[in-house]
Amino acid sequence: MKLQSGFNSGEVLGSRTILSVACATIVLLLVVPGIAFPQARVTSDTEVSTIVRILPDQISDADFDRIESNEAAIMKLADLYNFNPTKETFVPSQALRCPLWTKRLLVEFSSLESIRVPSVFIAVISKRDGAFDLIPVSNHGLGPLNYDAAFDPHNIAIFNQTVEEERPSLDQKAKWIQLAGCYLDLMARFPRLAFQANLQKLIGVHDEDVLRRLAPAVQMTAGGADVTIYDVIADERYFIRWELGFDKDGYLRNIRRDRELRRQLLGP
Repeated sequence: MKLQSGFNSGEVLGSRTILSVACATIVLLLVVPGIAFPQARVTSDTEVSTIVRILPDQISDADFDRIESNEAAIMKLADLYNFNPTKETFVPSQALRCPLWTKRLLVEFSSLESIRVPSVFIAVISKRDGAFDLIPVSNHGLGPLNYDAAFDPHNIAIFNQTVEEERPSLDQKAKWIQLAGCYLDLMARFPRLAFQANLQKLIGVHDEDVLRRLAPAVQMTAGGADVTIYDVIADERYFIRWELGFDKDGYLRNIRRDRELRRQLLGP
C-alpha cells in the first residue's frame, strides 16, 4: 500500500486502519484522470438512489495514489479557510459517487478526533485546469452563523461547474430526480430523501395515495425542469419539501425549502 496520508505538524499516516476509524465528515471532490466509472442505469424512479458510499478499505490503490498527490495543495487551501491542517490530521474516510457522474471521484475527508466533533469541508479539483475550490461546512461541528450549505451561491456554483464538466444525460425524468438527489445528498444536513425505492421504509406507510403524494415529482418546463423531493427528517411534526429548479443543461438555478405537517401529508 503506497498511501502516506494525513497532515499533523509534519507527521504522515501510512495505514488504512487509521482511515477506517475516522468519522466520515469531510468531503473532497476529486477528479481522477484515466479512471472513469460508467454512468449508472437510471431509467425509472425506482432506480434513483442516494450517493454511493465506498469504505476506505475498498478504495483502489490507484485512487489513493491520486488523492495523495493532491493532498498538499488541498490542505494548503483548507488552511486559508482556518481549518488548521498543520495542527490536525485529516484522512480519507470513504469515497462517494453520484450515479450520474463518471469523471469525478468524490472522497470524504475527516479530521481524526477522540473527543471533539470532526471538522467538515468539501474540496474540489477540476480535471480541466487543476483549479481548486473549497466549500466550508463546519469546524468541529460549528458552522458560520446562519450558514446553510445547500443555499450558498458559492456551493451552487461549484455544483454547476461539476455538471458542466460531467455533462450527464438528462433525457428522462428519473435522471432529473437523481441530479437533485445528488445535490441534496452532498449539501443538505443529514438528509433522508424519499425516493421511490425507499419511500415505504422511510415513512412506514403503504397507502397508495400517501406514497403518491410523497414520491419525487418532476415538472418539465420550457427552460428545464423543476424537481420536488421530500426529506423525512426526524421530527414528529414536519417533513421537509425541497424544490430545485434546473435549466435544460442541468445547472441549478434556484432552490427552496419548506416545512409541511406530517399529519397532513400522511392523512387521508
